[in-house]
Amino acid sequence: MTMNRREWLGLAAALPLTAARAQSLKTGNAGALVGRDEFPLDGIQLNAAYTHPLPRRAALAIQAYLTHRTEAALQPTLPESREGRKRAVERFARLINASVDEVLMVPSTMVGENCVARGLGLGKRRDKVVTDILHFEGSLYLYDSLAKHGLKHVIVPARDGRIDMNDMNKAITRGTRLVSVSYVSYINGFTHDLKALCDLAHSRGALVYADVIQAVGAVPLDVKATGLDFCAASGFKWMMGEQGAGFLFVRAGLLPKMKRFLFGYQQLDDVIYHAFPFEPKGRRLIEFTVASDMMGHFGVGTYANANYIGLAESLGLIEQLGVDKIVAHRSPMIRRLQEALPPKGFKPLTPAGSTAPLVSFAYKDADKRFGDALTKAKINAQLYPYRLRVSPSVYNTMDDIEALISALV
Repeated sequence: MTMNRREWLGLAAALPLTAARAQSLKTGNAGALVGRDEFPLDGIQLNAAYTHPLPRRAALAIQAYLTHRTEAALQPTLPESREGRKRAVERFARLINASVDEVLMVPSTMVGENCVARGLGLGKRRDKVVTDILHFEGSLYLYDSLAKHGLKHVIVPARDGRIDMNDMNKAITRGTRLVSVSYVSYINGFTHDLKALCDLAHSRGALVYADVIQAVGAVPLDVKATGLDFCAASGFKWMMGEQGAGFLFVRAGLLPKMKRFLFGYQQLDDVIYHAFPFEPKGRRLIEFTVASDMMGHFGVGTYANANYIGLAESLGLIEQLGVDKIVAHRSPMIRRLQEALPPKGFKPLTPAGSTAPLVSFAYKDADKRFGDALTKAKINAQLYPYRLRVSPSVYNTMDDIEALISALV
């Protein structure tokens, strides 16, 4: 079927789902929460924690934008671009129970965490940051690099796949400026009790940042209920978007205490020239008025319009399904793997009873031992030299899990 641009845009923006459309999401893949019409996958995808497939609606929205960019001469950027970005921010804010004024678009999770670290001016000898070994490796590298300039960086070890709150209690002392963790660990799915962690950190005068890339869209997150100060996430994992589009959350009231360290035109409320014909005269050749909001602090240049337009549609799908329903669909698959794989020699790394969207097991030479078998079975799961990580999503069924178990014999 051939569609014109208006029809593409109409289809791509068809949210919320009609009852008929919602029903169609469940067809074509018995037992899945979302069917093949939305995720027409070739093979078995069990690696969403690495990169989640795009839902068809997001791909259509992106294609509509790219078609316009290819064909338009008089208006090369769609007027819908700004609305698409705005819609993505609004849906992300609702997903984490934040205000849109507390959310900024950033290209990646690490850019968001750097904004926090640099915005707080971390790096002086009197500064202390507490992290844990289940935090993202790029984040640990960030604070390790700042430690070379005087920052005290304390990494709390894991115990039986968990970060013990008693160990955090000992590490977070008076004078700690920031506690930085992954809400859900990419290594094994360990999930912090953010409310307890924030209460502890705040009682010692510290702020809390959470990398939520393995959480948002997959597990519930309420930044108000937890008291979280900062968080960031890219959209290409459980938010079902494309790389290059993500978000930073900064709790209301904290922004005035943060330094500007990035500078670009997105920060400007107004620009007045006094240098060219017919312009008003002034003491300077150019004057700037800088915004005081999130964009005024961390905005720099252009954004990936197509990616945010697609991400808005993916977030609409998550909003329609409901995160609780996504968790309920996935949990039996995680439990089945935790029951079936240990007798086959896989050592559990994920704590029992985890509600995380991923499960990990230790296995020596896992990549060499199982790489060919999974390729032959057309199964995509994450293999490391010493680990296997499985991350099912809304398009998976118990049949997919059984196929993986059989391939790992």
